[in-house]
Amino acid sequence: MLIKCLPILSLMVYVILHGISLQPKYSMSRRILLGLMFSCLGDALLVWPNYFLEGMLSFGVAQLMYISAFDLKPLNLDVGVILYVISALGLTILRRNLTGVFQVGVPIYTFLLTTMTWRTIARLDIKQGCWLRYVTCIGGILWLVSDGLLGFHLFYTPLPYSQLFIMGTYYMGQLGIALSVSEQQPCPSPSPTLVNKPAHLVQ
Repeated sequence: MLIKCLPILSLMVYVILHGISLQPKYSMSRRILLGLMFSCLGDALLVWPNYFLEGMLSFGVAQLMYISAFDLKPLNLDVGVILYVISALGLTILRRNLTGVFQVGVPIYTFLLTTMTWRTIARLDIKQGCWLRYVTCIGGILWLVSDGLLGFHLFYTPLPYSQLFIMGTYYMGQLGIALSVSEQQPCPSPSPTLVNKPAHLVQ
């Protein structure tokens, strides 16, 4: 269990060392940290198959923390619609194999995961060119892929090398999301002095 949780624990340490407090400017870091904490709890619970539902609930809370961290501005509704359609198609394939509480729990969790991914993509600003947002975007997409693979593996058909692909994309996804806390330091932009200076004078 410790080995499975160690990568997320390491990301929690990164967030804390990067700086965290009750000041308003650290609200994003606090929510990311809470998301990592609930993710770590979810990882621990999923070690035991009998606690799968509780683990999914814990990850659902983590998604809510990430959604609140990334906010709903800018909205970029088109991106959300595309992702929801893709997720709905995936649920349609899995639906016949969902039983009991999972008939409700899996769609709700899928909605939260899709929303989180939407918010990571919606924040991209090509003009600003902040590389950290690209990393966070990739992280959100990788987590969506990871849980999509997990859903197909559990509720449709076993996948070869499932553990490798599911956990690999999951940890990389969490890494991308955790790195978003560095955005609290503005992305570097070219110095106006250098931009306006003749090229032969720039050393």
